[in-house]
Amino acid sequence: GVRTLTLCCIVYCGVVAWRGGQASRKPRRRGRGDVVLACAVAVYFAYFPVVMLFGDPELHVSTGVHQEYGECGVKAYDIMGWERDDFLCGAGPKSSSASQFQFGAACKSAAEAVGTINIAPALEGNARAWYTVCGRPDPDPTDTWWRLALVSVLGLTSFQVALLCPSAV
Repeated sequence: GVRTLTLCCIVYCGVVAWRGGQASRKPRRRGRGDVVLACAVAVYFAYFPVVMLFGDPELHVSTGVHQEYGECGVKAYDIMGWERDDFLCGAGPKSSSASQFQFGAACKSAAEAVGTINIAPALEGNARAWYTVCGRPDPDPTDTWWRLALVSVLGLTSFQVALLCPSAV
């Protein structure tokens, strides 16, 4: 809650203040670990467009703990004070998530295709939080791929500059 966020902010500000006090020191030479980390970050960001290009969201099936299923209209507040729905309810996700995943009977064939069972959410018992969700087909995969590629290039560029050219930051 608020105490955790406050503690994180205090620790972050303390680290920034401590590192800022060391700014007058000579920059250290880039070591082997920096290059290995830069390569790992490059692979990480390059992987996203590849998954988007070759992956099939309809075959993504996840059985496990998800947002609790419950009554519609129950509101809660997140750590930043923004209002949100406390439960996933009714026919499934709303707004921005509605085109990304589904659950219940809609996941039966996808679950069978990947060899797992389909657990529909329920208002009582373990199925309130433990159920199966599955992906929906992307309505505009080309647009999504270009957006993801742009984010990957931005992330890759900013991390590479930060890791390999520390004097530029």
